[in-house]
Amino acid sequence: MALENIKGLLLLINPQKGVFVEGELADPDVGKLYVPRIVGLLKMATEAGWSVAPSLRMHNETDDIVQSLTPHLLRGTDEPRMIDDLRPGLKALEGSDRLHIFESGQFDHTIDGCEKATDRTLCNFLLNGGFEQIHVAGAWSSIDVLYTVMGLRARCQAKIKVVVWSDAVMGYDEESHAFALRQMSTVLGAQLCEEKAPL
Repeated sequence: MALENIKGLLLLINPQKGVFVEGELADPDVGKLYVPRIVGLLKMATEAGWSVAPSLRMHNETDDIVQSLTPHLLRGTDEPRMIDDLRPGLKALEGSDRLHIFESGQFDHTIDGCEKATDRTLCNFLLNGGFEQIHVAGAWSSIDVLYTVMGLRARCQAKIKVVVWSDAVMGYDEESHAFALRQMSTVLGAQLCEEKAPL
């Protein structure tokens, strides 16, 4: 998929050590398949002049989601750190106890052009940033990616094309992964890119 001559944003969901490399919910063998694809997309997007926003999920031990699941991506550990293969200095959206980038009221860090990434200012950045397309990759397909795409479609509607790189989106298992991709495509109206992510 050609990205040149399009003003776009590549949104990387949870490109973190505790997701792809080593952690309570990580599968390093599976992560080794997806990290090069995400890095390839990052390179392709930056070469085309796109904005890139990694969204990092992290938790406190008292967060509800930590109480219901195995403790993961805890603040103060290495798990929430961005994977080393992504370019140094890449700014990230960071929030706590949320399933998509719009759920948290305030982020710790922001992306260029969005001073305080509250829900309203982030929406304004997306809607008024002149983006023609937002491409999504990362993990996990049936949770963070699905709900982020839902948030994007609800806020951007037909104004911005949302594309999900199915080859660069990791799921928990085949069944939930296939369901999530179908939901994003048939229900939410996102375009699934079936091309292999560049390596």
